[in-house]
Amino acid sequence: IQGTASEIPSIYSGKSWVELDRKSVPSTTKTWNTDTFTSAGYDNLMILFEWKTNQTNADSAIRFNSNSGTHYAYRNTYNGSGSNSNTSKDEVMLDGTVSGMQNFAVLHVTNISDKEKMGHYRVVQEYASGSGSGQVPRRAEGSLKWSNTSDNITSLYFDNVQSSGSRQYTEGEVVILGQKSTGIDVSGKWQELGDVSGNGSATTLDVSFTAKKYLWVQIHSTGSGHGGSLTFNDTGNDEYAMRRNEENTEYDNKYDMDYLRLNNSGSAKERWVNMFIINKSNEPKLATYEVCESVTDGEGTAPTRMEAVGKWNNNAQINKITLGTATFDSTTTMKVWGFD
Repeated sequence: IQGTASEIPSIYSGKSWVELDRKSVPSTTKTWNTDTFTSAGYDNLMILFEWKTNQTNADSAIRFNSNSGTHYAYRNTYNGSGSNSNTSKDEVMLDGTVSGMQNFAVLHVTNISDKEKMGHYRVVQEYASGSGSGQVPRRAEGSLKWSNTSDNITSLYFDNVQSSGSRQYTEGEVVILGQKSTGIDVSGKWQELGDVSGNGSATTLDVSFTAKKYLWVQIHSTGSGHGGSLTFNDTGNDEYAMRRNEENTEYDNKYDMDYLRLNNSGSAKERWVNMFIINKSNEPKLATYEVCESVTDGEGTAPTRMEAVGKWNNNAQINKITLGTATFDSTTTMKVWGFD
């Protein structure tokens, strides 16, 4: 790639995620939909959805373009309890809810008009206030398909699977981001807030930034004495709780912790972390993330994996993230993006 210094940022932003639409949850409603948005040319969609309901078991579901025919199929799991296959459905169920508690979902969906729409989603549910026993967050994940082969996705429709009309959405927001497959679009929504690299001697790495409502954190770490922990705003004090699945084994008893755990084995030579956080003020912070670890070099040993959700039981917005603890070498990086 060649270009002047002023041209290079535009080239970099040519395939950035741009905002196509956003909508707040109408007050107290069982069903609602976004406005119609233009998505032609945006072959990949990222959907960020945060919400609350007024009753427990107000199961949230999504449709595309208000299409209510039995054109959906999905496979999901709740708290690692096994895979559930659902075919010829009229919507895709995301997760059950608990009255008054936060929920946060991240969906990645293909958006090519003449192809079936394929996607993957992860959900973190606050479940209960606090971070002690009984307050461990819950998680769901799944894959989805909408069999439509003639349209782009141009609107979202949200439903409560439960038949009772009194089980309703009460607050929240959905943001739809798109990524172009060709062309230049310089209005990228995810803005880099900060990054840090290891130097071979530092045992913790910090990134400080201006707080944003939505955060995206990526970490590639290498070094010796390789642990894996994340803390926010220099806090510990039993404020963290999490649920994780390591190699198909579910662990749900991590509460009153001083950090969010990132590691499987604790002896990894290399680790990759991808995390999304809902960072609202006056609310606990919820995170959904996945981890890939390499314990031994070479193709003879498969990497290990972890899927997890976490909660920081603090109402302050995150404006500092600390990665610990190891002697991080110079190839270690932590980068944070965000937007309101």
